[in-house]
Amino acid sequence: MKFLGIRNGHDSNLTYTDGRIVRYIKFERNFQQKHYNWGHRDGDDYAHLLTEAQRILGVTFDDLDAICLSNDNAHHALPRPLQLHELSMRVEGDSFFEQFRCPVFNIDHHYTHALSTWMLTDLSRVRTHFVLDGLGDHGRVSGIFRDHQLVEYVDRTENLGLSVTMERIGEQYGMHGMVLDMSGKLMALKSYHNVPQELVEKVNVLTAPLQYRHLNQFISVIEQVQNQTNVHQGDDKQKLINLAYFLHVFGEQKMADYFSRYADPSEVVTYSGGTAQNTVVNTTLRARFPHLHIPPHCPDDGLSFGCVEFLRQQFDQDPFDASGFPFWQSDVAPTSTPTAQTIDTAAELLAQGKIVGWYQGQGEVGPRALGNRSILMDPTLKGGKDLINAKVKHREPYRPFGASILHEYTNDIFHCDYESPYMLYVIECRDRERYASIVHVDGSCRIQTVNDQPQYAVYRDLIEAFRRKTGVPMVLNTSLNVDGKPIAGQPDDALTLLKSSEMDAVVIGNEVFVK
Repeated sequence: MKFLGIRNGHDSNLTYTDGRIVRYIKFERNFQQKHYNWGHRDGDDYAHLLTEAQRILGVTFDDLDAICLSNDNAHHALPRPLQLHELSMRVEGDSFFEQFRCPVFNIDHHYTHALSTWMLTDLSRVRTHFVLDGLGDHGRVSGIFRDHQLVEYVDRTENLGLSVTMERIGEQYGMHGMVLDMSGKLMALKSYHNVPQELVEKVNVLTAPLQYRHLNQFISVIEQVQNQTNVHQGDDKQKLINLAYFLHVFGEQKMADYFSRYADPSEVVTYSGGTAQNTVVNTTLRARFPHLHIPPHCPDDGLSFGCVEFLRQQFDQDPFDASGFPFWQSDVAPTSTPTAQTIDTAAELLAQGKIVGWYQGQGEVGPRALGNRSILMDPTLKGGKDLINAKVKHREPYRPFGASILHEYTNDIFHCDYESPYMLYVIECRDRERYASIVHVDGSCRIQTVNDQPQYAVYRDLIEAFRRKTGVPMVLNTSLNVDGKPIAGQPDDALTLLKSSEMDAVVIGNEVFVK
């Protein structure tokens, strides 16, 4: 059966499946507009984007068997909204969707997130799904689903959501760029706090009775404590940094307890939603729940995946083919694959201290580069972090860079005995001085472990070639873009970046372009 899943609003995306193969578009990559909003063009451009999707995919939507929406009524108001008790409904009487002559469904925002994890594990064996974000249906900022039932939620009257709270702090701090990116920036900045341990202990005592749902109350306690101390030394920005630090203390403590109320550590559980991008909190959760699965598309990037999974279950179809994941972005792939000689050339450039763009295959889903749309560098290069920032990325200097490491060497360099394929955890480095270019001020690094699955074969070959030349089984890996722009979606985007920055080379398929 042919299914279509649609997420409108910010980070708009679409998934089409013919019953087995899954095709995915996040429009920001194709249009090169970050967090592309479905209503960006003229307020309600379903017709435009569906036409574009058919062109990009090379298919027609005339013979669909069903459509599912994760709807944002600001961009396409349906005849009626989901009711408070509903997780899904069939859309009737909508003049636009009647043209498709197939059933149309709308499903709850958080339930869609929960279903979007289907490619990570067998969902039929997962009883509990955790979803935390900035805002879902009916003012909810979290949803816990057990056996396809909403068993718990938190709304904005008690908790604005960890990510939205941090976005607001970022705005107060004066951060530049899009508000949706400020939470991640603040995650890096919080490590520059100057909060003494005795104050942390005092706060822990004062907030011990609070639960995750009481975030707003927690912030009030922190503000009172800050007003009674001189820890921020009169600097308003330092006060905000310290508040961001306390929010992470809250997240690490209260979210783990929140999860424990509804799942056992021995269970396989999934976790999604925008808050699941917080790698600091994720690392604490992973320690408590070793069978935790977080998708790389945990923010709204992945909602159309949840839509087609709902349809698959609704119509009792076989599971979709998950091979090749996460490299499913329907952007423009190179026409060639790098040979061993080209891979060796790229590895030699890296060994010489060059900054190399790497554009291969289809793009990865989610907001992070995972080896097909990356900028790479030797992680031992002295002053490398500042070098790549000044020459190419132009990001805030407090933000660290991640690294891709051959998974079998992970525990040699990091205190880590598990795989982290999607850069969703921060791990303490064993040698901070040698790998200073990828180590944050707190001694951690957001790592991607590169295993031997076929979709990573070319990337593994490159890192292995670099290891043979240098003895280092990893590379600095950051996304193939500059700050404020989406990751490259076509070879021309990569070439433009080469020309407009001080990047030394870019490898597109089997072609090497060197300045």
